[in-house]
Formats: sequence, structure tokens, C-alpha cells
Amino acid sequence: MKNKFLTSLLCLLSCVSLCSAAESNPKTWTADQIGQGEFNLKPDQTFSYKVVDKLGKITELKIHAFFPAEHKKTDRDAAILFFHGGGWYGGTPDQFYPQCRYLALRGMVAFSAEYRCIKPFKTTPQECVKDGKSVMRWLRKNASELGFDAQRLAAGGGSAGGHIAAATALSKGFEEDNDDKSISCIPNALVL
Repeated sequence: MKNKFLTSLLCLLSCVSLCSAAESNPKTWTADQIGQGEFNLKPDQTFSYKVVDKLGKITELKIHAFFPAEHKKTDRDAAILFFHGGGWYGGTPDQFYPQCRYLALRGMVAFSAEYRCIKPFKTTPQECVKDGKSVMRWLRKNASELGFDAQRLAAGGGSAGGHIAAATALSKGFEEDNDDKSISCIPNALVL
């Protein structure tokens, strides 16, 4: 099981290498070139993990899920949660849709999370970290319903999202009062 988890993380690093090569090279990478002719970038499911106030209106924060083919709730695959970048000011979960689909096609459950950003919510980076911890706990609590092993959950992200992922593992405080703190928000691995 550990080998499958490590293999999935190595696949992610390969995906990052491909994406980096594509950015520095004007050539466009196709799904066929990375070994997947059918590369659907839409999430398989979307879940609400938290209800928050957005400038006087109640809104739900969502998590976007990508599952391996023929995935079942009884599966205990490894999983990863991505946080988008955007300087804590903005951004959207679709930034990591390609990485999520890439890993799902290789047997890993992948998620990309919304979190409160400064521009649309008028919050601070502290709320970003609180949301990061909340979504980690929500995933662990719902792991058996989502078909992954709660003890093989990685977190990753780019820029501000990398900060949020690291903060779920390393920062003390920045906790929501109503979170169940008996559920760990600390990921089993970081991909930053």
C-alpha cells in the first residue's frame, strides 16, 4: 500500500515536470502525449465542506473531487488535496484540475478545494489557513464515504496554496471554533 502511495506521488511529480516543460516550451501538450486520450478536466463530484459568511450572505465552500475509473466507496486508495494559488487574494480550484485528473487516472483520489480569499470575502490569510484545516478534517471524516484511506491523505498547492497546505501540517492555532479538533488536519505527506 505504501508503494502505491509513493508511486502516485511520483506520478504527480512527473505531471509537474510536464506542466513546467509546457510552460517553458511553446508546444502544447495533448492528453495523448501524456498517455491519456480521454482527459476530462471536469470534477466527478462537488461537495460542500463548510458554510461561511460572504459579506453578509451565507455561502458554501466546495471541494471538487476526481476519482479513479470504476471507483467504489469500499476502495481505500491514497488521496491528495490541492489548494490553488492566488496570493491569498483570489484564484479558483480549477488551477489544479489537470493534476487531479492525471492522478485519478493513475488510481489516486484527488481533490481541489475552494477557500476564502481576501478579495471576494474581505478576509485575511488566517481564514485561508482555517479553511485549509477545515477541509482536511472534512475529508478525513468522510474518507470511508469517498473511498480513500484517511491515513494516506497528502496536501499540496502552489504559491499561497502551498502555504495553506504547509500550514495544515505545521501551524498551531488558526482553527475554526466549530471544527472537530479530535480529527487531525495534518496531512500524511506534502507536495509543495
